[in-house]
Amino acid sequence: MNITVYLGQMKKMTHAYEKQLRNNEWQHGVV
Repeated sequence: MNITVYLGQMKKMTHAYEKQLRNNEWQHGVV
């Protein structure tokens, strides 16, 4: 696999994961 594509996918996954964490915190009232 192309390393650039791999890093791009990792970055995208990390961003989605952080977004999910923020959504969970917001839903639970933990800011």
